[in-house]
Amino acid sequence: KLSYRQRTAQSAQWRRDMNEPQRTKLTQVLEHRKTVSKQLQALKNSEWARVMKNKRVIGCTTTGASMLTNLLQDVAPSVVVIEEAGEVLEAHVLASLQANTKHLVMIGDHQQLRPKVQNYELEIASNRGNDLDVSMFERLVKSGLPITTLQTQHRMRHEISDIIRMTYPNLLDGPQTTLEHRPHMRGVDKDIIFVNHGIYEDGENIIKLGSHKFGVNKQILDLTIVYKNEQLCYHL
Repeated sequence: KLSYRQRTAQSAQWRRDMNEPQRTKLTQVLEHRKTVSKQLQALKNSEWARVMKNKRVIGCTTTGASMLTNLLQDVAPSVVVIEEAGEVLEAHVLASLQANTKHLVMIGDHQQLRPKVQNYELEIASNRGNDLDVSMFERLVKSGLPITTLQTQHRMRHEISDIIRMTYPNLLDGPQTTLEHRPHMRGVDKDIIFVNHGIYEDGENIIKLGSHKFGVNKQILDLTIVYKNEQLCYHL
């Protein structure tokens, strides 16, 4: 007669003996699937590489470049251009480079937004020395690497560009920014208007413009008034 402990142990052994063949078979199937998946991806990459090698310009995100490292190695681009480089993590830049890369061109502005880091302790503002949100672009610029800066802007009226000259003192206005090409805004007495208001999205004064409702939170709304299509429009 077996004790309760012996019966439990024997039952567990029987279950293991019953499941072992299925477990072995499942492991083999998964390994086979993994091998076939790699072969399939290699075939896809070879076809994509054949197409991409005939193209002068290939566009992708830095995340995509890091995910498709093997494909890019086959394509072997010699020049890599990174736009908005001031907002790209240094690790993402490195992941975009291949052994055949001969020239890296980074275009951006190190005085604007930094890369997004979800952990405050890793940001430069925390003063912990991690500085993960400092892009390679910003680091190289501040280390004295020679750069070329565009000095003329063609988008803003001078009233707006005058404001940002505190950050860009050498900024020049292009010919398309004059009153001849950018007339005064209609419907308002000034071209720049700052609206100070106390409207909160607190569930009681929910902002609704047309069919759009803006959800609940406790921050003050940014409200801009512009004249568009013969009507005053409110942009949040």
